[in-house]
This record gives sequence, structure tokens and C-alpha cells, in this order.
Amino acid sequence: MKLRRARAAALTACAMMAISIPLAAAARGATSVTAAPASSGAHLPPENGPVVAHSETYTATWTFKDGSLRRCVTYTVTGGIKYDTQVLEPSGDITWTNQRLSPQPTLEASVHAYADGRCGGAAKLYTISMGQHWSGYSCSFNPSVFFSAPWGIGVSFWPSCGDKSQVGYISDYGSSSSYTQYTSGAPPVAFGHYDGLPGQNPCYGLYVSSQNYVSSHTSDIYQSSSDKLCLAS
Repeated sequence: MKLRRARAAALTACAMMAISIPLAAAARGATSVTAAPASSGAHLPPENGPVVAHSETYTATWTFKDGSLRRCVTYTVTGGIKYDTQVLEPSGDITWTNQRLSPQPTLEASVHAYADGRCGGAAKLYTISMGQHWSGYSCSFNPSVFFSAPWGIGVSFWPSCGDKSQVGYISDYGSSSSYTQYTSGAPPVAFGHYDGLPGQNPCYGLYVSSQNYVSSHTSDIYQSSSDKLCLAS
């Protein structure tokens, strides 16, 4: 019995060795895998283009000929607009930012006599209430607007559009042959940022309105066409 048990023990030991040796060999043959560092030449998203500052000036003029009042009134708005542009990659979109009326617009009105279909000769108005109005030029373009007094905002007449949201400044003056409305004392009117593809540049509109009196009870109302101001890219 002792001999059989000894042989059995020896066979068991051999079997364990036969099993453990291949496992040990497999363990010696295993190789650890480490992620390779990213290549320095890996593809990176393209950078956006540089921010480009723009500054433009403008002049818009209208003449109101009123046979009933026998007056011609010429209105002129002068000023400038400043803004920044940047091309966004990879889409190619353009963003317009920091859009503001600078230098701020000045509205002037010059009065002349009107007779036989012609403007000329000295004349005055008894009083005048005149204003300038700004918004997006097209009926569907309603930009965000930032402003301070004396500017105000509201929904009212816009040439060729009916009612439309706009920012405006209206002031009243007494008897004279010329009038000037200054807006330089307030922070500039500014428009919110705008995004578009090349060729989809934002265009802003401006028109003037006035109520002209030749006496305390005789007046007429004038509303001009809108002038178009498109920004560069």
C-alpha cells in the first residue's frame, strides 16, 4: 500500500508539473502593450482668420418739396460706422462684431422757398420736429440694437415695410432757416453681432422724418425713403 501511494503521489506531481510548465511559458511569452504617444504631426482644426477692424463714413441726402407750404427742406445725415470682421474656419462664415455708429450721425435740415417747381431763395419754418431712424434695411432683418438716451426704440413706420422695430432720435426746434441735430453727447448706437457667408453682408437702413410748420396751425409731415448702408467683409 505504501508503494502504491508513493507512485500515485509521484504521478500527481508530474501531472502538476506538466500543467504548470506551459502556463509559466505562456506567462513568459506575454507582452505588455502601451499606447503610443500622439504624433506631433496629428491633424489640428484650422485656426480662424485674423480680426480685421473697419471704419466707413456715409452721407445721405433727401429733399422735401412742399407746394402747400411753399417750402423746400433738404435733409442730410452724415456720420460713420465702425466694426470688426473675422473669417471662421473651416466653414468660411464671416462674423461682424462691435458694430457701432461712430462718429455718431448728425442730421441737418436746410430750408428754401419753393415756387414754380423749383427750390431757391431764403425762407424759414415756424417750427420743426425732425428725426432720424435706424434698423436693418430689409423688412425681415431686425438686428439687436443697443442705445442710450436721447435715442429711443419702438415699432413704427418703415419705408416699404409698414411697421418695423427701429431706433430713432427726434428733436424739436423753433423758427429758423437751418437746423442741426447732434447726437455726439450719448454713447453710440450699436448693433449685435451678425454671422453670414461671403456675399451675405449685413445692410442697415436709415430714413428721416419731420413735421414742418409755417405757422402755429399749418404743417405737413415728411417721411423719406430709406438709405442703404452695407458693411464690407
